[in-house]
Amino acid sequence: MTDKMQPPEVERTLSEKHRDFVASLTNELDLDARLSEIFLVAEDHRLVGDVRSHLSLEEGLRALVDVDDPTSGKDDTENTVVEITVSTLRELAESMRDIAPVHRLEFRTHTDVENDYQRRACGCLETRVVAHQYIERAVRSLIREISRPGPRSNRLASAREVADELRHAVEVEASARRSFSKAVEHYRSLARSISEALASDEQLSVAFRQAYSLAEDLDILHASINDFIDCNLENIDLDGFRLDGIRWSRSTRWPKSVIDFVKQHSEPIGDGIYMIRSL
Repeated sequence: MTDKMQPPEVERTLSEKHRDFVASLTNELDLDARLSEIFLVAEDHRLVGDVRSHLSLEEGLRALVDVDDPTSGKDDTENTVVEITVSTLRELAESMRDIAPVHRLEFRTHTDVENDYQRRACGCLETRVVAHQYIERAVRSLIREISRPGPRSNRLASAREVADELRHAVEVEASARRSFSKAVEHYRSLARSISEALASDEQLSVAFRQAYSLAEDLDILHASINDFIDCNLENIDLDGFRLDGIRWSRSTRWPKSVIDFVKQHSEPIGDGIYMIRSL
């Protein structure tokens, strides 16, 4: 082109090219659909936010997971709140070791029975919901693995039967009608039975590892919520709390009102370690 284009012509040419480009891009991208998709995602996040605001699971965890400040010089009934995030049953089980004794007592004891005098806004029932979700997810995954097509054996049939029993127990206990410590005792016994039934079958090695891992997680959870070794419980009103299954040591400090009861109903399980028998 030899003639120099004048500014109006340049502007008109650019405007036409811009219009053609926008039209071409619009044909390639379904902008209306994309905007609708974005708005749907935003609505999903809003609804999830509304649910979280009502359930407040994170707040339940924060309310439970309190640890003592080692520099404060305070006893075990006073604690500092620590915010944590857990994503697995193992992490939740291990985090229970850091809970102040009074909250561990609440978590292992409290139920959701209507008019139960122990019900209070302590966050333990919300955390129990989280724990049951993790357990139920693991059990369903285990059942899927056990149910894969293949040769059947008596040990496999037995494992499947116990796994179904465990799944049913978790569904029933999710209503929190009895103490969590009692429920966990039942779960870990069933999970251990499943892993033992699958241990000798090489074709079920994946299922065995799942069952064994679940049993280990439940063992850790059970140990964590029952561990009161070296704890100071002197200033805690223990009336109404479930004490059977608790492990304690000679340096555990009890309220004077329960010292005789604890000694009478405990048995040695290790060097200087005792456990309160089932009542």
